[in-house]
Amino acid sequence: MRIRVEAATIDSRHDLFDVMVEAKVLVVKFVSTAHHPLQWAFHRDTGQALQAIAADPVDSELVSMSRTLGAMMNRAAVPALSHLCDHQQYFVRWAAMQALGYVAPELLVPRLKVAEEDPHPHIRAAAHKALNRILPQG
Repeated sequence: MRIRVEAATIDSRHDLFDVMVEAKVLVVKFVSTAHHPLQWAFHRDTGQALQAIAADPVDSELVSMSRTLGAMMNRAAVPALSHLCDHQQYFVRWAAMQALGYVAPELLVPRLKVAEEDPHPHIRAAAHKALNRILPQG
């Protein structure tokens, strides 16, 4: 059996790479230092963003855990979700707030009011939009 080994160095802060596998491959491994909390996948032809995933697997697990706890709608999850609403990564905070809305809806409005002052603009905008949907306009 013949094995060909190739390596490339890519600066993930500036470079994009596109991998197309045309034959069976023993192993393809990508290793990167996280320079940003999210890693993005783009459409090959249009360049449109398709997906953002957490660069840190722990953050990814926290988002998944928040979604699962929200789906279970068990009030025992309130302390954990409330704690995650203050997480350093904005996408973990937002996933926790969304889940909190399912588990303890009465706690969501006060949390969203706090989130209107969040350091991240996406959280501020989403909290404002959610409050406009939830609260009666008068």
